[in-house]
Amino acid sequence: MILYIMRHGETASPHRFCGRTDVGLSNHGLKQTNDNIVKLSKEPIKTVYSTGLQRTDIAAKKFQEATAVSHIIDQRFIELDFGDCECLTPEEINRKFPEVVSHYMETGILQYPNGETIAALVQRVSQGLKDIINTGQNSLIITHNGVIRAIHMYLKGGSFDQYDAKTGEIFQFKLDSTTNGAITKEH
Repeated sequence: MILYIMRHGETASPHRFCGRTDVGLSNHGLKQTNDNIVKLSKEPIKTVYSTGLQRTDIAAKKFQEATAVSHIIDQRFIELDFGDCECLTPEEINRKFPEVVSHYMETGILQYPNGETIAALVQRVSQGLKDIINTGQNSLIITHNGVIRAIHMYLKGGSFDQYDAKTGEIFQFKLDSTTNGAITKEH
């Protein structure tokens, strides 16, 4: 099976940790989305997944209209819950919650006040990914940077900080569904 992962386009609130906040796309983000739909509509994708937030659902609905594939909203692929840091910039987080950064630097554990841990994110994303892999169908997940990092960790190992996805970036993995996701080829 082939798994395509796409990060949503640029949001109307760039440079902020939007997490669970339902922000729309900027004009540039809409262009990124439209360009990606043209590219991806040529691929043998059977199902598109999004998160229920408009920044992923816009692309999924456009893809579904262009290809007539199934569209499933799966909130296991929603972005990390940033808790009290939701909608803040990195500078605002450093100023308001310096303990978040210092704790992370000391322990390697990232925990936003009243938010979700990276471990919890990886666990829920991994379960969703296993379910998609078990279908054996070529699928597209339109999602968020934290989720894409978790997917890379699940498929390739390594650490959360090791991976990053630009807005609108697409990843492609050829997977062996009989081994729960062993990568046979990556683009």
